[in-house]
Amino acid sequence: MIERDHLANVAREDLGAVIGKNTNLPILKYVGEDFIVVSISSEVDLVEMARGHNIVAADVHFCDDTESKYFVGLDLVYLEGWNVDSRSLWDRAKSESPDVYDLIVYTHWEVTKDANKGWSGYSKLGFDLHESPRDVCIRLRYFDMVRVVYSNEIKISGDEIQELLSR
Repeated sequence: MIERDHLANVAREDLGAVIGKNTNLPILKYVGEDFIVVSISSEVDLVEMARGHNIVAADVHFCDDTESKYFVGLDLVYLEGWNVDSRSLWDRAKSESPDVYDLIVYTHWEVTKDANKGWSGYSKLGFDLHESPRDVCIRLRYFDMVRVVYSNEIKISGDEIQELLSR
């Protein structure tokens, strides 16, 4: 079970504070100058899930996209600037309070031949949430070589996105 903690609009130059060294991901050159950071909590320790030879990933898609579910955000889940799948988190001291994880939603996707080449899970249609806010749904996937398990889905309404991006 995941729950949304808070939302923030983060400029590209400030993204490193959220996702650490991953700010040079090639996909980021197609996605605009700001991002929505969704902070969530989970009943399950996601670092321990990853440590147990599972992969933890985020499915971030438009809620009304029921067929293709193209990604409209990074599929990585972050804790303290590290992807939860990173071995760097495995030996960390566990805090008494529940962990808050960060997910990244793109506010813009620029469709170019280059952008869609090699990024098959990403939208073939461009979007700009500043111009046309849409409902975004997020769920986590935990998977290994045998199974895939999905969390519950959380929703960020287009109205919430519009309010966040207009600040």
